Amino acid sequence: MWFWRRKRKQNIEEDPAVLDLEAEVGSADNKEKPLQEEEHTFGQESHGRELSLEQEGGQMEAFALKTEAWQEIEASAKHEELVPGSEEETAAERGIPESENPKIEEEEVKAEEELLEQEEAPSQEAAEEAELPDNNFKSKPEEDPAAERGIPESENPKIEEEEVKAEEEPLEQEEAPLQEATEEAEPPDSNFESKPEESGLRVENGQQRLDEQTQQTALMLNNALLREQIRLAMNDNPDLRAKLLLKNNEDITIFYLNGAVNEQVLNQDIVSVILDMDTVVWSNEALRKAIPLAAVQESSVLEAVCPSLIGGSVFIHLNNKASGLLYTLPQPQYRSLAQPNNEANVLGPKLEFTESLATNTQVLRQLIQNENLVMESFTIGKRAPKEARIVYIKDLANEENVQTLRERLTKLDVDDIMDTSVLIQMIEENEYSLFPQLLMSEQPQRLSYALMSGKLGVLLNGSPMCIIGPVTFFSFFESTEDLYFRWNVSTFLRALRVLAMFISVIFTPAYVAALTYHYEIIPSALLVSIGQSRANVPFPPVMEALLLEGLIELLREAGARLPTKIGQTIGIVGGIVIGQAAVQAGFTSNILIIVVALSALASFTAPNYVMGTIIRIVRFPLIMLAGLAGGIGLMFGLCFLLIHLLKVTSLNRPYLAPIYPFHWQDLAHSLIRIPHRFVKERPAYNESPEMVRKRVKQPKKKRQDIDE
Repeated sequence: MWFWRRKRKQNIEEDPAVLDLEAEVGSADNKEKPLQEEEHTFGQESHGRELSLEQEGGQMEAFALKTEAWQEIEASAKHEELVPGSEEETAAERGIPESENPKIEEEEVKAEEELLEQEEAPSQEAAEEAELPDNNFKSKPEEDPAAERGIPESENPKIEEEEVKAEEEPLEQEEAPLQEATEEAEPPDSNFESKPEESGLRVENGQQRLDEQTQQTALMLNNALLREQIRLAMNDNPDLRAKLLLKNNEDITIFYLNGAVNEQVLNQDIVSVILDMDTVVWSNEALRKAIPLAAVQESSVLEAVCPSLIGGSVFIHLNNKASGLLYTLPQPQYRSLAQPNNEANVLGPKLEFTESLATNTQVLRQLIQNENLVMESFTIGKRAPKEARIVYIKDLANEENVQTLRERLTKLDVDDIMDTSVLIQMIEENEYSLFPQLLMSEQPQRLSYALMSGKLGVLLNGSPMCIIGPVTFFSFFESTEDLYFRWNVSTFLRALRVLAMFISVIFTPAYVAALTYHYEIIPSALLVSIGQSRANVPFPPVMEALLLEGLIELLREAGARLPTKIGQTIGIVGGIVIGQAAVQAGFTSNILIIVVALSALASFTAPNYVMGTIIRIVRFPLIMLAGLAGGIGLMFGLCFLLIHLLKVTSLNRPYLAPIYPFHWQDLAHSLIRIPHRFVKERPAYNESPEMVRKRVKQPKKKRQDIDE
């Protein structure tokens, strides 16, 4: 401590400004001569007064000089507050070493004084407590004992300490904002330790930014490097081709996948055109103008080039260019148009959708040649994206239905969509329901009729089926042939299908309930025949019915999975042979075979394959309920199905319309069919903006006589 005190005193004494101040103060002090003798004359006393006045004048001059020095220090402090750190940078730029830097010396002096004050504070407090208060102390000025002893002010240590403190105060004010700025810029480490969530968030944000940067990889400018870059990005795909063309000392590389593009168009419209060009300065704009293809876009990102190559595009890159041109030349491998297999009809167009979305949309445009036919495109799937399109007629479809379907498609977050049968399960309201809420069809004319009724359709690339909605429960029992038959024939066929569905659901469970609990409802003659056929059967009716229903389902599934001719043979021969053998062996009765066969045939009358399968599945729980509780169990199962169907909706529309809510006008669009000239409005449950379908005025016929 004494070393730093001595060094500080030495620095103060060597300071030129302090030496000048001491010289002036010393000259003023030398003029003062203390008059201690009491026996002086009047002249000597007047001479002493003049000396004291001269002393006061010297002190005033010294005080003025100190004031000017303080003002300069304050001005420099304000300047450093505006430009923090400028003094250190200037000293470092001048090459002044840290040992001679006045800023560093002042900081050391300040640190020393703070330690001294901490050491002297307890002793001063003890001294203040020991001294008694003096009432006259405040009214009397403090007398300096050194002045009483005749010690000059230049050698007075108390005055020196006051001067040093006065010089250090502006320095402290100068350093205060710098320390505050440093504290704000450098938060303590404890904040980082106490907030691990913030640090994790920073790491996640940094990783997200890194992923975004990784997703956008710039293409190499040099074609040799670009070929290697695309080869690695395509994982050494054996079908990748990189055709090199040299024209007027220009390196032109064409990338494509073998089999994915139309090579005839590639050679005629791209390669031949490039070789015939006489361009001196090659550019993408020159290629765009020369090549007669409209489907072109410019790309400079590797992540956009590779998927386009897989989709059937050709990428043309000029050497040392930042971007290239992508021309779409796909050559998809699809089958041609053919007759529908699952929804075969006798009357009407015999045409079905294919796996090509472009073909399906063109077929639909041929059926509906209207500018209001809207097709909204969506891309579904991350790893294997596929294009889907919402199809509707703008002034007929309800905007609420369109918005509902649009939201469900945009919210899908999946890797891929294999078929419309998978897509339909993802966009239905109740995925746990056994009944489908949207209709699938492979017939373009059925989709066309649905769109003209105010409904919506969905087409998916790679799928030969379309989706239709909203639909009702009775829509699954309608056939496209109903539009081509006469209205009375169509009404009979629809009623027959609904009756067949009812028979298929309850016939076998009703047989089990009657034989188990309700013998009295069976006529006596029939009861005798049933008793004789069941005389050798060791199983109860419920077990017998479940066994035979399971056997029928096995035969049906085997016939569906085998080739067409073999499957039909297995179904017929297997049913006859196994049924006859089961009756002779006593495993089942003749009457139950008739009941089960009739129920199976009734389920096959449903025009929709999915609904026919669901009807056969519903029979099994109803048979078990009938075997457990008889007619009460059967009614309980039917009521449960009815309540469930009342809750099901299709695109937020009631599933059991027009029965619930009841609309008698819509009966002509579901259960029955009336003549075409009376069908003037569209179904009410669609809530189409344009409800009127046609305005036909039939001319009045003249009544003719019998002779005429």
